[in-house]
Amino acid sequence: MTGPTQLSCLLLMAAVGCNSAPAPPSLEPTPPNAEGQARAVRVAGLATATPLIARLARAFEARHPGPRVVVDAPLSARGAKAALSDGALDGAIIGAPEGEVPPNATRVAATRPSLAVGAGVRTRSLDAGTVRDHLEAARLTWPDGLPVRVLLRPLDDPLQRALVQGRSDLEVAFREAVEARRFRVLAHDADLRQALQDTPGAIGVTDLGAMRMHGTPLWPVHLEGVTVPRVDLWLGTASTPPPRLQAFLAFVEGAEGRALVVDLGYEVPR
Repeated sequence: MTGPTQLSCLLLMAAVGCNSAPAPPSLEPTPPNAEGQARAVRVAGLATATPLIARLARAFEARHPGPRVVVDAPLSARGAKAALSDGALDGAIIGAPEGEVPPNATRVAATRPSLAVGAGVRTRSLDAGTVRDHLEAARLTWPDGLPVRVLLRPLDDPLQRALVQGRSDLEVAFREAVEARRFRVLAHDADLRQALQDTPGAIGVTDLGAMRMHGTPLWPVHLEGVTVPRVDLWLGTASTPPPRLQAFLAFVEGAEGRALVVDLGYEVPR
């Protein structure tokens, strides 16, 4: 039997996402009902964008009653695209540095990646050489003597890719650090933001939109000499998405959806 605490967490996850580890989603396709009426649609994908899509979906359902837009637990980009191709999902949540355009996809929002540090680190600006030294474990303390604790994202993470785009030295340093498991590698944005808060001396790549949306007490660090592109958040679909998903995408692209995106701390895509 579901207890009060479990029920509260389930309700919170449906509204804004829950920080506890989510159960793996069932990837069985959802059939139409017996009367052939519109069915619920299911989307999943990029962890950092999942709570945003869930908030937009709940706002859409409140404004346009009908079948649910179910936002499943996060999946890797490869897993979401495979599930979409197999018909187990109706939409794949994708992130890509600005300028990359996935096929059959609609821009939902935009965000900006940034290096960020937690409490105890007073540094607010770093040059690329110092970041490289941290990634190579060649510089292991901050100026005040606090140990450096690097937190990494997976290699296919769009925020980390965008942060170092065009800087081959940083691209190589991040890739080698991840492949060597030199530091902790965290696939879920909520886990990384929590680790940044809880780990003295921590530094990692974070999502400024998610920081604002969740009110995370972190400090962005300016990366000197590096122009960081935005990351567009997309919802990829089959060539002909279900009518309910088409209606949701029209809501997201409309004035109401765009205003909500900004209210939640993200940017409207260009």
